[in-house]
Amino acid sequence: MNSDPEQSFEEGWPVRRADGLDDLDRFLEEPEFRTSFRLPGGQFAVSRRDDSKGLCAALRDPSASMPLHAHFDGRNWLVAPRVGALEQRVGRKFPLKFSVLKQLHQTGRIHPDQSLYEETIMLSPGVVYLFGPGRRVARQEVPIEWPDPVGVERDRWSSANEMAFDLIDSIRSAVVDSVSESPGPAVLQYSGGLDSNLILHAGTRSGLSFKAIGMTFPGMECDESEPMAASCEMLGVPLEQVDFRGLTYDDWRGELFANAEYVPFTTAFMALDLARRLDGEPGRVLLNGIGGDEIFATGPDSASAFLARLFGWKTPLLIWERHTKRTVKGVLRRSVSGLRAIDPYLRSGSAHFQLALVQLLASEGTDYRMPFCDWRVAVRVRVLNALYSVAAVDTQRSLQRAILDNFSPGASKIVGLTKPNFDAVGAAPENEPDGLGPSMFPRFHRLVPDFIAAKSKRGRVIR
Repeated sequence: MNSDPEQSFEEGWPVRRADGLDDLDRFLEEPEFRTSFRLPGGQFAVSRRDDSKGLCAALRDPSASMPLHAHFDGRNWLVAPRVGALEQRVGRKFPLKFSVLKQLHQTGRIHPDQSLYEETIMLSPGVVYLFGPGRRVARQEVPIEWPDPVGVERDRWSSANEMAFDLIDSIRSAVVDSVSESPGPAVLQYSGGLDSNLILHAGTRSGLSFKAIGMTFPGMECDESEPMAASCEMLGVPLEQVDFRGLTYDDWRGELFANAEYVPFTTAFMALDLARRLDGEPGRVLLNGIGGDEIFATGPDSASAFLARLFGWKTPLLIWERHTKRTVKGVLRRSVSGLRAIDPYLRSGSAHFQLALVQLLASEGTDYRMPFCDWRVAVRVRVLNALYSVAAVDTQRSLQRAILDNFSPGASKIVGLTKPNFDAVGAAPENEPDGLGPSMFPRFHRLVPDFIAAKSKRGRVIR
């Protein structure tokens, strides 16, 4: 798809709404339509231009899984998913900002509208930007559509199986939509866990043709070869197993930083290697279960925030006494901060690193798509999971297992029985240079320093 900064473009996996209230062309042409504008589903970076008015509208998906950047060149606003496209247009490189790199190193986050690069902004997720003449920028936040509180309260006494049945269509639609434009069979970056297996079973039972590429680590704690093989045999899905035993971040860091504009995970080399093994021309689609940890393992804190968004002061009446303190905190946060207090809960905790992965695989001609990062699924699943998690004793992944068994009875007894630790594969030894301070996690100690070193070596100024 065209991502020229002076053209309209649509990257990723955009799903249009049936009611037509997601049309950025109409957003530009009809100012009265802007208050009716609603978010499409999917995982996307979208831009539309009206050259006759000198306007550009841009939108980034709420999951923050695809980046979108803007730069004002003195005459026009340039918008593109990659900073490199902006640099190519203006004919020079933008320096890296050390202050933002330090912030990322310490917190794992980049604040809204901040970019790693001078003279650019990275657009906030779930916000329409209207860029106009004379450096003018207007932001319009698009409200998330929440489930009907009456219906949710009715589901309060439902079992995991009953809630799972309500969620099947949402999960199925997200998986099918994510590969709707794929020229060949869908390819899944596969493990023996619940997240990737739910995508596999939902897609296969919906009539999709799947190929699974499994990550194996023979003899290591994180190996899941047996459940992967058993699950694929249940479905009749071909499985290609790739042995990552003995490979580490150090073996791949040069290639990880060669095309990366943002800092990728230490384990990102696995997805990069799998992308290079895919057959066919550019335009390939590789699916992943990223986001499943957040929406299917809702803890009391995020559960209270979601329920407080729907029920306000009534929320403590819906839950057990042991959660009341956290729920009251969630109610207060909601009343003070409004909708923006909920936004982080719509995204994966690793949002920055997953957008780096999307960019990295794009350089290999592969679309990296995460069905659980579709906001339509994230909202619906997290609200019901929040309700279930505060009402049930067995909360960890119970709802996800019930959904999986609705697609394939007995599947939950095969997969997701352990949570493997990938530190032995992806760990980066400690290395904290002066000036950056302590990192967010021990696994990330070398990521930002190595990123700085790689970019400096390639002539990128850092200031």
